[in-house]
Amino acid sequence: MSRNKLTPLSGCVAVVPTTRLAFIALAGCAAVLGGCGGGGGAATHTSAPAARAAGVPANLVGRYTTTLRRSDLPANPPPELTHGSATWQLTVARSGGIDNGQAVTIANAKLGVLESSNFAARGGTMLLRHEHCAAAGHQHFYDSRYRYSVSGGTLRFTTVSNGCEDKVAQTILTSRPWHRTR
Repeated sequence: MSRNKLTPLSGCVAVVPTTRLAFIALAGCAAVLGGCGGGGGAATHTSAPAARAAGVPANLVGRYTTTLRRSDLPANPPPELTHGSATWQLTVARSGGIDNGQAVTIANAKLGVLESSNFAARGGTMLLRHEHCAAAGHQHFYDSRYRYSVSGGTLRFTTVSNGCEDKVAQTILTSRPWHRTR
């Protein structure tokens, strides 16, 4: 099953299948948005307001890019790692997430946003909250923890804990260094 793309929209997270035709995706997005704020479905998540979030280290905020190599991918990689571009973009922002909170957004250069998660960063560790996982055809959300280091314009991640079996986000984040573009 294809992984879904998470797109933050007005405090909700719309889950939009990436392999369907555009008009089907738009219809699905409209259905999800119609239910925003009203139900407890798996497509929405509400976190604490941004005012309660810890600050983001200034040297971490920005846009980055990396390019995966075939050798970085696991055996029988999920389609999210083989379709589209080998180039990935990462945005670490102080706002723009759920409830206008901090957000880490992973996007493929050709296919667009893979996921966007609220996060907390402190002492060289980043906690991605409610990270999307589509392993074994089921939708799950996990809190994943990564160590990070920033040196000059280069950002590197190593895994502390990640519960997602498909390891898509983990592979993208940890396989190669990220280079600041802004």
